[in-house]
Amino acid sequence: MKQLLFFLLFFQISITLVSQQKKTALVIGNDIYEHAPALKNSVNDADLMAKTLTGLGFDVKLLKNINLQQMQDAANSFISKIKNSDVSLFYYSGHGVQINGVNYLIPTDAKLEQVLNAESEVFDITTVNKAFQNNSKKLNILILDACRENQFRTFTRGKTRGFRAIKNQAKGTIIAFATSEGELADDSYEQNGVFTAKLVEQMKKPQRLIDVFQNTREEVISTSNKKQKPQIWNMLTGKYYLVKTDAKTVETKNAGTQNLETKTELYGNLIINSERKGKIYIDDKYMGNIDENSTNNKLQNLKVGSHTLKLQNEGDIWEQQVEIKVNKETLINIKKPKEFKENLYGLTDEYGAEFDYVGSIQYSAPHGKGTAIYKNGNKYVGHWKNGKKNGYGTFTFANGAKYVGYFANNIPNGKGTITVTNHYKYVGEWKNGVKEGYGEKTWTDGDKYEGEWRNDKMSGKGTYTWKSGDKYVGFWKNDNRHGQGIMSWADGDKYEGEWKNDNQDGQGTYTVDKDYEINHCPNCNKYVGQWFNNQKNGVGKCYDAAGKLLYEGEFVNDKPTETYPNR
Repeated sequence: MKQLLFFLLFFQISITLVSQQKKTALVIGNDIYEHAPALKNSVNDADLMAKTLTGLGFDVKLLKNINLQQMQDAANSFISKIKNSDVSLFYYSGHGVQINGVNYLIPTDAKLEQVLNAESEVFDITTVNKAFQNNSKKLNILILDACRENQFRTFTRGKTRGFRAIKNQAKGTIIAFATSEGELADDSYEQNGVFTAKLVEQMKKPQRLIDVFQNTREEVISTSNKKQKPQIWNMLTGKYYLVKTDAKTVETKNAGTQNLETKTELYGNLIINSERKGKIYIDDKYMGNIDENSTNNKLQNLKVGSHTLKLQNEGDIWEQQVEIKVNKETLINIKKPKEFKENLYGLTDEYGAEFDYVGSIQYSAPHGKGTAIYKNGNKYVGHWKNGKKNGYGTFTFANGAKYVGYFANNIPNGKGTITVTNHYKYVGEWKNGVKEGYGEKTWTDGDKYEGEWRNDKMSGKGTYTWKSGDKYVGFWKNDNRHGQGIMSWADGDKYEGEWKNDNQDGQGTYTVDKDYEINHCPNCNKYVGQWFNNQKNGVGKCYDAAGKLLYEGEFVNDKPTETYPNR
């Protein structure tokens, strides 16, 4: 579950075309946490928002996976700029928490083990809110995509579900939550969170700012099947537009108020009656779900012209071109397909495996729903297209392993789950028969990986948790820790720095509990410096538990080369 997203906007001018003004934005996305599993969409959401704002003319500062100090520095820098901007926007995506009625953003280094210490580890959003209150003559926007399911498992007392409305809402503001106050929002929508995905679509349209929020609300409710219901508190006293209209804009001034006379794009609506259920797409953009035997399903504010309408339910795909007319409602009726079952014997796939088939056919080949029984003991039940497995299906191997998910051209493509008895289970994305994209793999021995995959291997950012309690959060390449990462051992040791081919290699910091010391360095609880092949090699520094510098100099094969200590 994800996101309690809200916006704060302050202004006094009655009508303003924002695209003509000086705009600044700070965008932060955190998804790799030292003491919690990696999030799926946070950095993706930040990237999408930054790209959208840049296209709207904002001067954007984008930061990813930053700690508390970096977050405070970034906020202070942003606050210093807003007095010289006509429009200021703050966006954050990541973990957030509400404690005693106050909303906080969680940096990557927060532990959140006890409520008493929590406020010193997190960022109070009131800091930005107060700065906006002092800048109320300008337009200020605060976007928090931060109310996710709590993954800091030891942090359970004193916090409550979701965020709460920001107090002291000023006149001329609008506050929008991605879901009902105190609730959580969905984190499983495609590559981005459903609210951010729908929001940026609306931000690009030539419409009033209040319409951006209202239309986003309607889209989210529809997409989530009414499970997620954004709330809006509107105290706007004027009109703002983020985007110019396509037509010529005429400006006139009257008594200090700027009026805009505009000619906007043309739109129409689509009404769908369907005997089938599934996901609806317009020009490959996901629009929401419809139920079986449902009527009067509305898709509103579609651009006039020809569009591709698609309904998909697992492997069942219905597709048709539709024509949207200005200010008209186009009616589409979707019927259930007629099924004809036949038997085909002695078929062979491209790998030479023989099978018998029963199900729908077209041109003497499997097409539609059907079942294949292989001579080697394998079995497939699902959808076919032109003689190949295409769409949703279940493939059961003779050895008991099973894949359930989507196929294209006879091999796994899209989302799917494979379970290998007494070995592992993988749930995630596939491409051309291999793990590709985001996925979670759990081994029967208790180990677990959550993160990105490339060509069937752990590659990209992800979190690996060992049965022993050890945990690595960071970047991977070809199943090896590679790049920036944090390794935390169950005994309390911790390494934060660079990795190469599964070894500590490059600049890094190693710390141990105060009652222990680092190898070959008496009384040393912290080493900061160069590493090679999991050993201290190069220039480094050793500190004791109180932070006192004990040694600064060269290391070779884990040992200091000079007199120790030398400070």
